[in-house]
Amino acid sequence: MHTSYPLPPAFQLQNEHIHLGRLMSPEEVLLATQQHAVVLRETLQKTWVICGDLPALMYRFLYENGVRQLVTHLSAVPGFLGNTYFVLSEQVDELQHHFLLPLCHPGALPFVEAMREGHAAVSLGNNGDDDALVLRLDRQNAEALSSLIQMAKTSGVWPSMAHAAQELVALATQLLAESHQLHDNPAPLVTAVTIVPTPDMLQALEARARTASSSCPTTTTH
Repeated sequence: MHTSYPLPPAFQLQNEHIHLGRLMSPEEVLLATQQHAVVLRETLQKTWVICGDLPALMYRFLYENGVRQLVTHLSAVPGFLGNTYFVLSEQVDELQHHFLLPLCHPGALPFVEAMREGHAAVSLGNNGDDDALVLRLDRQNAEALSSLIQMAKTSGVWPSMAHAAQELVALATQLLAESHQLHDNPAPLVTAVTIVPTPDMLQALEARARTASSSCPTTTTH
C-alpha cells in the first residue's frame, strides 16, 4: 500500500532526500486496501497509517531482512513560528528516516492517540515507487505520549500557508543535517525525511514549486 504524494519536480530538485507523505484515517485505509490481500486488510483494520518514502538502499535492506529490524523513536520539535511538530524516526544500521507531522494537522491528535492504543502503522515506500512495506507500530507508553497529545490539543494554526510551507521545508532540511543515532545504532550515513502536510499546506507547497519552476532560467539554442 503506497499512498504518498508525488513530489512536484521543481520541489524535488531542491532536496532529493525530502518526500511528501500522507496520514490516512482507518476509513481511508479501508478504501485503499480493498484490492489488497486479506491479511493486510485484517492487519490494518481500525488503524491509522502514516505513509512515506525511504531511500532505496534502506527499503532494500528492510525488504531483505524484515521491517522488525527497525528501531523507532518519538519526539517533538518546535517550529520557528510557534507551532510544534511530531517526529517519528526509524533507523536500521546506518540508514535513518523521519516522518515530520505538524501537530495542527487534523489527523495528528487521533494518530497519536491511536499509537497509545496500538492502532497505528507506517507504510514505507521505495523512494517513490509503487512498492511499500507496512509495519504496525507497537503500543506506545501512555505517559510518553501524554505531552504530545496535550500539544496536539493546543496547537495553533499559521497566519500564512506560504510561511507554513517554508517552515515545513526548513525543519525537514534541519532534520537531515542534525540526525543523530537512535539507541545502539551507529551514526546514520543515509537520512531521509517525509513531510506530512495538511491539505492547505500541500497546496502551498505546490504553489511554491510552481513559483520555483517559473523562475528557473531557460536556455535557447541558435
